[in-house]
Amino acid sequence: MSFFKKSEYQILNKFLKIVIQNFHNIIKISIFSFIISFFSSFLLTNYYKSSTIFVLSNSESETSQIQGLANLAGISLSNSDNYVDPILYPNMMSDLFLKREILQININDSLTLKNYLLQTKKNRWINFDKLFNFSSGLPADLNSKFYLDENEVYLFNKLDEILKLSVDQRNKFITLSATYENKLVIPLILNGVKEILQMKIIELKIKSSKEFLSFVQKNFNSKEKDFLKIQDKLAKFKDNNQMISSSVFNNELFILQNKFNLIQNVYTELARQLETAKLDVSKNTPIFTTIKNPIIPTSRIFPNRFLISFLFSFSIILFYLIFLRLKS
Repeated sequence: MSFFKKSEYQILNKFLKIVIQNFHNIIKISIFSFIISFFSSFLLTNYYKSSTIFVLSNSESETSQIQGLANLAGISLSNSDNYVDPILYPNMMSDLFLKREILQININDSLTLKNYLLQTKKNRWINFDKLFNFSSGLPADLNSKFYLDENEVYLFNKLDEILKLSVDQRNKFITLSATYENKLVIPLILNGVKEILQMKIIELKIKSSKEFLSFVQKNFNSKEKDFLKIQDKLAKFKDNNQMISSSVFNNELFILQNKFNLIQNVYTELARQLETAKLDVSKNTPIFTTIKNPIIPTSRIFPNRFLISFLFSFSIILFYLIFLRLKS
């Protein structure tokens, strides 16, 4: 045990001697490497970050008001809706159709985000997309909406780098952030993505309600034509036979009146269901409240020039000491 302690002490002693003997060189190298790395860091691209925070809520007071109005009209609203847990929202960002909508965000009147990113695409010496494209040679339907060309693969990867979506599981706050080199574009991207994402969430939550509304509306329109037709037929029959009173007349009037009553009852029920479906869509439509709007960032998040310079200098000194130790 004492042997190992003595051995460790000898190694440490030798190391300290090397440091002391080459102290001036170490200082010079550290200063020189720090200066070189610091000025070299100015060649790196600056990246900026901004974020927006919003919360989704089905307001209880709003829902109760709609329910109260429905009760006054004799309408009972269902409590079922397409609930989508906010924790799943980050997964929506990987949907290719959503990404295609995001790429159509207008940067200005004549430039979309897609064209802007393609314009700023940097030339790479090695095309890694092609190098690691394991699907090459496989049959592909180029007209399929699920097919991604080379530009779309690049753009989708770029969106993954720029955008990040997170959800506070406790408070249900949704934070959408963007990191990019052009700080003026970041708020435009965030506002556009937030609007698209909110519309997508609304679409998911009221999907079943809208489908039921469309079904009821179609039946209502069809039955409305039948109702107006039989109503007109009954009115004309009465007008044309005002001075007639016979068994045949009364029988035909009885048949028309019963048919009219039957269609009227169905028409009235469909009208009630239609209003119920409309109110149900309103009840299930979520409300978004923006807690924090995106701003144009003023300070960069990368590169941290001091940290880069320190780590580079430390690495150079470490390699230099290892070199001296091996040399001795």
